[in-house]
Amino acid sequence: MATRKKASRKKAGSARGRSRGKTVKRSAAKKAGGARSARKRSTRQSQAKKQIARATRVARGVVEQATVAVVTGVDTLRGLGETIVDRVRGDQ
Repeated sequence: MATRKKASRKKAGSARGRSRGKTVKRSAAKKAGGARSARKRSTRQSQAKKQIARATRVARGVVEQATVAVVTGVDTLRGLGETIVDRVRGDQ
């Protein structure tokens, strides 16, 4: 039975060791976080610029497609109008 107690002590000790290691890593990460915040800001700004550039590109593409659609629609209506005029004049 004495061996069982030692084994449980080892398990408990190893669990404690793990938690201590994590807290050390967390504190180190917090200290390094100050230096990283400048990088995060710059990456956020560059990501924002990329997103704005993409939105601008997409918007220009949509405007171009809409312009082509409107021009095509106007041409189609002109053709229909001419056809109707020819039919009306032809009957007279």
